[in-house]
Amino acid sequence: MGLAVLSKGLIGLVLPAAALVIYSVLQRDLTPWKRLNLVTGLLLFLLVTAPWFILVMKANPEFFQRFFIYEHYTRFSTKDLGRYQPWYYFIPILLAGMLPWTILMFDTLRRTWKNTTYIGTAFNPERFLLIWVVFIYVFFFSVRIKTTLLFIANVSGSGIING
Repeated sequence: MGLAVLSKGLIGLVLPAAALVIYSVLQRDLTPWKRLNLVTGLLLFLLVTAPWFILVMKANPEFFQRFFIYEHYTRFSTKDLGRYQPWYYFIPILLAGMLPWTILMFDTLRRTWKNTTYIGTAFNPERFLLIWVVFIYVFFFSVRIKTTLLFIANVSGSGIING
């Protein structure tokens, strides 16, 4: 997660965490949270990210405003960068990116949801992957600025579901 945050910003933390929250709510399963080792994970996360952020903020006082506010909030919620596209912009990218499995993708998504039922407290990796993929697609469909490179990375998750 620390490396994801260093390379992609807060989105590297927000997207996986949101997918896990959605999974936990839909499955009514809190066991993945118990296995996370949050204290150790947080310490490792800070060990990886804090030195870089501290050094950059020392060298560039405007970094906090630019990186955390502009790059993470303004960019996703406004049309400031001039890369505004309609909400359906990613649909052809998704369909083309999944070739030659495009037709299979919809059936696979439906079957994965239908066939992965709630099984007590056992973690359901197929359901989690489906929630991850669908959440990321919905997230990128909903943001104002369309960033194709961030979106296209999610095609691999769809490919894993297709088998």
